[in-house]
Amino acid sequence: MRRFWFAFVLSLVFSSGQLYGQGADFSKAPPSFPYQINKVVPVDFETLHIDYSFDVATKRATARAELTFTLGSEGGFPIIDLIPVPTSITLNGSQVSTADYPVIDSPTQVTKFRVLKKNLLANSTHKIEISYPLSSVDATFSGTNARAAFFMSDLAASGREFFEKFGPANYEFDQVKATFSVSVTGTTTEHEVFTNGSLVGSGGNTWRIEFPDYFNTSAFFFHMSEKGRFVASRYTFRGMQKEIPVTVYSSSSTLTASGVTSSRNVLTELEATYGAYAHDSVTIYVTPSGGGMEYGGATMTSLSALGHELTHFYFARGVMPSSGNSGWIDESIASWRDDGYPRRTFTPRTPVNLGGFSPYKRNTSNDSYTLGARLISEFDGMFAALGGMKTLLKEFFAEHKLTTIDAQTFKSFLEEKSGRNLNSEFDRYVFGKSVVVIGDIEFAENNQISVIKDRPASSHPRPYTAEELAEFR
Repeated sequence: MRRFWFAFVLSLVFSSGQLYGQGADFSKAPPSFPYQINKVVPVDFETLHIDYSFDVATKRATARAELTFTLGSEGGFPIIDLIPVPTSITLNGSQVSTADYPVIDSPTQVTKFRVLKKNLLANSTHKIEISYPLSSVDATFSGTNARAAFFMSDLAASGREFFEKFGPANYEFDQVKATFSVSVTGTTTEHEVFTNGSLVGSGGNTWRIEFPDYFNTSAFFFHMSEKGRFVASRYTFRGMQKEIPVTVYSSSSTLTASGVTSSRNVLTELEATYGAYAHDSVTIYVTPSGGGMEYGGATMTSLSALGHELTHFYFARGVMPSSGNSGWIDESIASWRDDGYPRRTFTPRTPVNLGGFSPYKRNTSNDSYTLGARLISEFDGMFAALGGMKTLLKEFFAEHKLTTIDAQTFKSFLEEKSGRNLNSEFDRYVFGKSVVVIGDIEFAENNQISVIKDRPASSHPRPYTAEELAEFR
């Protein structure tokens, strides 16, 4: 009887997912919440492989993803976001109805995401396979050519502008080992791929891309087009600790040459300021207009925004925000640099909410570029005796590079290095609370408080328009 029961348990385990997860870190994940007769829970992505197929003859772009994921200490319906509508799903080898993979609202309605309506056990690991089409906006066909680009944004109000547009995705707290297989069929025209992963071409318009295991949902860069469309220049940047391959490409030789010169200068500056470059390579797509967007060691950027975007290789995609509530950190730092690293003294002013929003928020507060940059400049004045924020940020990068962080991580670091309690500053100028304590005096709102009636002008690069993204794809 005991043998029968043991065999039954083993059968149950391997049919519903392997028990005992791999010690994933859920400390920065959004919380679970009740949903229908169950609850929705965060998961940890372990490995992700996606086969992308671009058929020029039929003008169809399709994908098939294989994802292994782990639940933490709570069982329930897992969050596995995906914007494209799936055509088929299997979980642990069993077919799942697409109706059991709906898009739902977050509890605070700041965003939406897909959940899998299968009650999975805590501390269990599973494999899901999903087939789906790519949007006609993100993959286009013309004549004998296929073009595709995984362009993202951290400013969309819904926050649903990261990798979930192109494949199964998690919140930014999670890091995953991902690989792509890419093929272009139905044409004899040669194509090329620009990416921040390790690219291996197999010939005949097929490639395999391996991405670093520290990448999260906002890190992947992939751009494919017919060969010869872009002018590319490649050089080796001799960094402080290693030689770094750099690829700069654009639609013109002039833009590419300017991108090469500017990138050499900015990379030299950033290493001198914040330390050795952490990624394996640099990929820069220079556009004739628009602003910029950063990825893990890659950027799509205008020349005017190149310095800002390369700064994000350190803060944003080097030290990475775990959610929209921590995106203010990197944008504040990069904007402080854009402003010329000013140093200010703290003066009581109106509260600012940079990172005190819903835990499900994904996008970054626009105030990060102005009032966030001001906060960094005030910290620079406060910590002048320690060398200011440049010195502290260099240490912060060294301690936290290639990991995801939140506001508490940043606060604890500054407190540890300075020996100061920063509750008052963070409560008022990060979390937007309306009472501040200065010394032993507590000020209520508008009581001896200098109120900023108008937001200062932002020097942050503007987002690309939909028309520009379509043209530059």
